[in-house]
Amino acid sequence: MLKSLFYFILLIGSSIALMEYSGQLICGAKPAGGNIVELWMEADKACSDSQLDEVVTDPRGNYLLGDEGQQSHRKRYILVKHACESAQSQEGLRVSQYDVHPFIPQAINLVTETSNERRIRLS
Repeated sequence: MLKSLFYFILLIGSSIALMEYSGQLICGAKPAGGNIVELWMEADKACSDSQLDEVVTDPRGNYLLGDEGQQSHRKRYILVKHACESAQSQEGLRVSQYDVHPFIPQAINLVTETSNERRIRLS
């Protein structure tokens, strides 16, 4: 009994894989440090999306996100909350969304990369 319980736990544990997503944020030609990067997973129709991880970029704009890879068939995306501005300067943070499948670009330029974007007001 104890032996079969051990194998059952081992089987469940081996089916969970850690997935990591890393990259660098840049604003024009400069590293974008101190920005919030969140990893999200799209939900089924009845539920809302789930946040899997959140980090703040280091001074060089680097980030490392991870999740356990459960429900790997669901789409993952990252949200970047930043103040990097292009020519049109407006108040508030910009929230940029980037899909992570099939890959995340190694360096995301917040000025030139296209994304789904919205603004949030600073409080």
